[in-house]
Amino acid sequence: MKNLWYPNPTDKVIKIRAYVGGSSAINFGVPVKLDTNAAGMTAGINSQIPYVVQCTSESDSGIIGIICPCDSITYNKNTSTNHWYAAAGDLVEVVLQGVCRVVIGDAIDTTTAVYGPLVSAGTNGVVASPSANSYTIGKLLIHNAGYAYASDHEAYIYVERSVIPAPPAAPAAQTQIASLDGAISITNGTVIITKADDAAALTLADPAVGDNYKILKIVSTTAKAHQITFAAGKINGGTNTKLTLGGAIGDAATIIAFGTVWYTLSTINCTVA
Repeated sequence: MKNLWYPNPTDKVIKIRAYVGGSSAINFGVPVKLDTNAAGMTAGINSQIPYVVQCTSESDSGIIGIICPCDSITYNKNTSTNHWYAAAGDLVEVVLQGVCRVVIGDAIDTTTAVYGPLVSAGTNGVVASPSANSYTIGKLLIHNAGYAYASDHEAYIYVERSVIPAPPAAPAAQTQIASLDGAISITNGTVIITKADDAAALTLADPAVGDNYKILKIVSTTAKAHQITFAAGKINGGTNTKLTLGGAIGDAATIIAFGTVWYTLSTINCTVA
């Protein structure tokens, strides 16, 4: 009995509710990760419930746990594989910590596995952890040190932790002094317009896909109606091409990049047209 992995009886099963993202169904009992593409993130923000997709590797970023059914929802069963599954858009539960049932992705022999019952995410379920410091998400609950699980079998594991990576570092804040006409060359930070003899004619390029959520603050220190020109539809969408400051000291606009378009978060005496 010394090799039996006992869950701590004081540990609660911690679950969250999520929607299945993407366009593919997910079998219950497999590891899932956050849906981090633009559509999934937008849908999650709008619904205030995260979207998840199936893991394909133990090194996937954002692995959060094991997908399980909600008690109050009816799901479908694949008659050829006998797997119950959640279709894209279905509401599910994800076990972040505690005991739950899983599907074995690749055969696991706990006698020969170097790291015994430690498991990671695989393409079709959990697999033996390939290294001591891999993205281990839990331990198989076994009765002895030597036990073989065939691929596609079910087992119980204790989910120890979610493998949520540290959030990416915030992009470094930049500054630019605009004392002449020309291009705004930064995408995250503050632009101070100091041109005083006449209004500045500035341009700002489209944000790149990787610029999502970058914020640019534009502030005038002179009483001129400075103008920033964008490509058509790249400021608040539509056919807009201009952001014009009103002509007073302190006029300002704060814009955010999303989906290759700039959007105004706030303005002081500015117009978009």
